[in-house]
Amino acid sequence: RPGMFMENVAQGIGAAKAAGIYPNMMPSQEMPMSMIATKDIGQVAEELLVAGPKNETVDLNGPSYTVKQMVEKMGRALNKTLPIVDVPAAGWLDAMTQGGVPKAWAESYVEMYNGLLAGKITPKGDRKLTGKTEVDEVIKSLVA
Repeated sequence: RPGMFMENVAQGIGAAKAAGIYPNMMPSQEMPMSMIATKDIGQVAEELLVAGPKNETVDLNGPSYTVKQMVEKMGRALNKTLPIVDVPAAGWLDAMTQGGVPKAWAESYVEMYNGLLAGKITPKGDRKLTGKTEVDEVIKSLVA
């Protein structure tokens, strides 16, 4: 079970490029979140499949970053200073759909954010594995 994907930062790239801002839907710009790159998820999945069947749940984590840290890194990659605009929960769905996210996806993201805020999204597996990819590498590939 992977935690937050590093690639979720891509949700703000359009606003960053077009309007020079980064919309934040997390409760705090300073809350560290463990994130994992999708390529690390694929690598771990391959290793687990090759190892053979096992009755366990594996939590996949990675380095922790705050929204502020991610946005600073994205700004450097785009050669821009990006102010963070906090979006209140009541505006999440509209903000995402107005930004071009299909409604069904936006609804799924709203559900995910609500689950995160309610403490429902936490590691609960039998063991934990950690990805190695840093968010700078992911951001660089996303803004290219």
